[in-house]
Amino acid sequence: NDIVLDDPYVDARHADLGVDDAGGVVVRDAGSVNGLRDPAAGGKVVVLPLPPGGSVRIGRTILRLVDPALPLPAALMDGDDPRGRIAVLTTTRGHLAVVALALVYIMVEGWLGTSERLRFVKLLSNAVLAFVGLALWSGFWSIASRIVVKHARFLSHLAWVSAIVVGFRLLNNINEWVMFIVPTTFWTSVSGTVLAITLVTVLTYGHLRLVVTVPSRRLWRPALVVGVAMQGLLLLAGYASHEDFSSRLEYSGFLKPLGPRWVWTIPLDDFIQSSQQLKAKVDRIAQSPP
Repeated sequence: NDIVLDDPYVDARHADLGVDDAGGVVVRDAGSVNGLRDPAAGGKVVVLPLPPGGSVRIGRTILRLVDPALPLPAALMDGDDPRGRIAVLTTTRGHLAVVALALVYIMVEGWLGTSERLRFVKLLSNAVLAFVGLALWSGFWSIASRIVVKHARFLSHLAWVSAIVVGFRLLNNINEWVMFIVPTTFWTSVSGTVLAITLVTVLTYGHLRLVVTVPSRRLWRPALVVGVAMQGLLLLAGYASHEDFSSRLEYSGFLKPLGPRWVWTIPLDDFIQSSQQLKAKVDRIAQSPP
């Protein structure tokens, strides 16, 4: 074979490249299992002409014909990647760093979330228990990766879900600060819902990128469907357990050391007046005949 593709959906002899009578390049299916697809039209083809810049999908790999005269950028020196430190996050060292930072963040959040004196071992054990759940989640996606692309990529899945969980908890804490300072409004509820859908969508998209080899832009739609569906189930569960009156806090109760002037309050006289009005209303209800 002249071209070998690392793709489990490509046959040992999948297609033939040739030249037609006009001198153009054509690709012909060689009786493969999955055939050839035209990325532009989306359907299967037996013979596909390839003009300069044209593409053909073989298995789950897209090949593009490029004119030899097309100018290409010069090769980069190792270490001069324009993405800078972001490229490090795609390496094993970067994945381990993300996991370690997530572990530290969960420990710090646990320390700030209680007034009790906690030992380091207790904080670490709580964080490790949280990571057991993340590891099980990553293991599920790793099995899917192993089946589809022959690579488990467990550490990549674990780093991705760790980053998303930290981002969700950080943004959720910010949202709770807003709810603590400002009374709950319609827009705060909407912003929380949009935030949850966005993070679940991004989480699912990242896992799918590691599992399948289809173009990235085609993964956003199923990821969005998963995000909306999961948030819908959570809203239904919350509505089913909703109580008109409850003594429970609407936020998680993390320590919020703010001065009184920063908290949304009312004057004492207004509070006393509202209490008296409420008492009078309750007395009228109690005295009214059944």
